[in-house]
Amino acid sequence: ASAMNELAPPSPPKTSALAILSVFFGFLGLICALPVIGSILAFVFGPLALLHIGTSEGRIVGQRHAVVGMIFGILGLATNYFMFSLLLQVKNKAPTARCDTNVRQIGMAITMYAENHSGRIPREFSDLRPYLPNLDNVLICPAASDTNHPSYELVGMANKWGESPRLVVLQEIAARHHGCRIVLFDDGHVEQVPYAR
Repeated sequence: ASAMNELAPPSPPKTSALAILSVFFGFLGLICALPVIGSILAFVFGPLALLHIGTSEGRIVGQRHAVVGMIFGILGLATNYFMFSLLLQVKNKAPTARCDTNVRQIGMAITMYAENHSGRIPREFSDLRPYLPNLDNVLICPAASDTNHPSYELVGMANKWGESPRLVVLQEIAARHHGCRIVLFDDGHVEQVPYAR
């Protein structure tokens, strides 16, 4: 019987379960199923697998699995960091884009008002109500903390609409967009300009 044991082929080495877990969680972290958690677990299981494989005297294999899992984990963390920063940038720009849209709508209403009033610019926002039914909503910048008062002011009322393209007709009362405010010029174009006190 002892001779049979000596002739029996050695059992093939087993693949480390920790290495397989490293690949599994690294892949989940990479495809955003478990964004950060999967990538972190890939980092935990990968080195543990390599340590376990190194001390197994050849009975356990899976170095490649552990390394691939850690690479997936790195790629997953990098991808998720990029996506998070991109979403944060979009979120920060959204109020500015909506404010810009508000000012453009007011500019279109001023154009219609001027066409019906010999080119004059309105003296107050209520003059625009027939041209802009949702005027109350449009007068509030999405970044404004005060939603009870208009976020904008008419400033170029002495001129006729369209005569001075560099004259500011409407502007935000406060700088709400990274030190800038949205302004409407006499020719109807809108810009984001630095706030000068």
